[in-house]
Amino acid sequence: MCGIAGIVAPDWGAERIETNLRAMLGAIAHRGPDHEGVHVVNGAGIGMRRLSIIDLAGGLQPMFSPDGRQAMVFNGEIYNYRELRDELRALGHEFSTQSDSEVLLRGYSQWGSDVVDRLNGMFAFAVHDRESGALLLARDHFGIKPLYTIRTSDSFAFCSEPGPLLSLPGAPRTLDREALAEFLAYKYVAAPRTFVAGMEKLPAASLVEVDRNGRLGAYRRFWSLRSKENADVEHLEEHFNDAVSRQLVSDVPVGVFLSGGIDSGLLAWAASRAESSVFDGGYTVGFEERDFDESGLAAQTAEHLGIRHILTRLDSPDAAMLDTWVARYQEPFANVSVPANFLISEWAGKNVRVVLNGSGADELFAGYDRYLAVNPPASLRALHGLAPLLRPVFDMLPAGQGKRSLVHRARRYLAGCSLSPCARHANSVALFTRAEARQIAPELSGCRDFVLDACRESTHSGRLESAIWADVNTMLPDDYLTLVDRTSMAASLEVRVPFLDVEFAEYAFSLPAECKMRAWEKKVALRDLAERALPQQIVQQPKMGFESPVGSWFSGGLGKKLLEKATASTFAPLFDHNAIRALVQSHEQGRVDASKQLLALYTLFAWGEEYGIGL
Repeated sequence: MCGIAGIVAPDWGAERIETNLRAMLGAIAHRGPDHEGVHVVNGAGIGMRRLSIIDLAGGLQPMFSPDGRQAMVFNGEIYNYRELRDELRALGHEFSTQSDSEVLLRGYSQWGSDVVDRLNGMFAFAVHDRESGALLLARDHFGIKPLYTIRTSDSFAFCSEPGPLLSLPGAPRTLDREALAEFLAYKYVAAPRTFVAGMEKLPAASLVEVDRNGRLGAYRRFWSLRSKENADVEHLEEHFNDAVSRQLVSDVPVGVFLSGGIDSGLLAWAASRAESSVFDGGYTVGFEERDFDESGLAAQTAEHLGIRHILTRLDSPDAAMLDTWVARYQEPFANVSVPANFLISEWAGKNVRVVLNGSGADELFAGYDRYLAVNPPASLRALHGLAPLLRPVFDMLPAGQGKRSLVHRARRYLAGCSLSPCARHANSVALFTRAEARQIAPELSGCRDFVLDACRESTHSGRLESAIWADVNTMLPDDYLTLVDRTSMAASLEVRVPFLDVEFAEYAFSLPAECKMRAWEKKVALRDLAERALPQQIVQQPKMGFESPVGSWFSGGLGKKLLEKATASTFAPLFDHNAIRALVQSHEQGRVDASKQLLALYTLFAWGEEYGIGL
């Protein structure tokens, strides 16, 4: 695991390239505190910061092909690198290290860019060809590892994080207004777009080539999640154990982020049974606010499994830290889990270098309430005809705040009852409705409805499968996995996600819909497995999620600070400040739960201020 960066600037000269490249690497030193390496040749430079996980003494980067023609920097882990190394040895390749990095580069020498078809892992990598001057960039199947690019008048650059790219000479610092419209619609921006005009992020499962003059070619998608025939739920335990075992390959201890839910509990269960000596136990943070504390349930799981349990108690995330977290995140965010994830990663990073977490389980096994919108049980479908009568009633009720706000969820569900299944799904994940967005930001034009488009573009006939496919291709890489990478790597912590092991994910996605949802029950197959593995209280526990008390922040004074930031922001001309004030007041009075919407606006204005972004 590391951070990578590179520059193509044929007119700059080697010294200027190296100076700016090292400045970018210094800005992402938290991603790799163990080593820095740089290679500059023929108007281009690539570099990396390394966090040593596999082959601690070897595996230094940039890494070079035997003839010196190709140089590579690589961020991530290749979980099937041992099998690939055996295959390459049989083809005549020799190896000087035990690293997955060397296997990746030798694989590129053998198969070219088609090497990505053979990889099972999380990765973002760049290969520079000294003779042609071409630069190849690639990002893993699910977008677990990020890669951002930027183009100036005389250079092209890439980096694992967006912030350092803004420090390059001539880097654009103008807000992409369509990206802002997407953010207000869905609380994140879909690749390849970013918040900055002229900056892009490589889409998941994609390759792109940059020529010697820094011209970016067309993105080429190399993989898409598809259903396979004959997926048998009876083999779930076997496939799951294999996925966890693959992701325990490490030369340093590996822990599990252990909450009170079944996803992390199953990871701990499988890891404790694997033939591996590196599993280090469960890591849990307890919070003072009861609604956000799962430490007691996590302790039950650890005791049941007989594993080491490392527990700490922290104060709940403090709103006073919000500006600091925005600066570290380097982009606006509306995900209320971000602050808590910064805290737990900061603590865990002081104790362990690698942890497993349960990202992807709620998508692949339909664990979110929003999937009820596209696959409603009969009792819920019966309400659709009554929606016009029920909506005014729920609109009059106080919404309350927090993740269990029934009124808030009921309002959202009833608003989508008359829509098509894909439109209901898009409605269920929206941040602001189109009408609300026009009120808040009347100067913005509309945006492409990429969630609805993704759902409709799915080739799967089932409504549930189409919604899951849409989430895997939009929200998962561009919101949830961005959160995981940004918050963990800020603490020099590698997070692995076994549910998104490529082989396991393809198997899980292929399971019949009834193995995921049965009437009101979600994650049916995983819960059946958990019945055999975990304490009953854990299996029966409602999903909590790992959130922060954002609602109480904006009820307790942060709303006033938001209004001040909105007024002072360079983005102020785009917004109706009376509409923002009305939203703050409605939230403070408990009429609506606008936690995510207010967080989105606050972080937008704070980010613009932090990075000097203009219109």
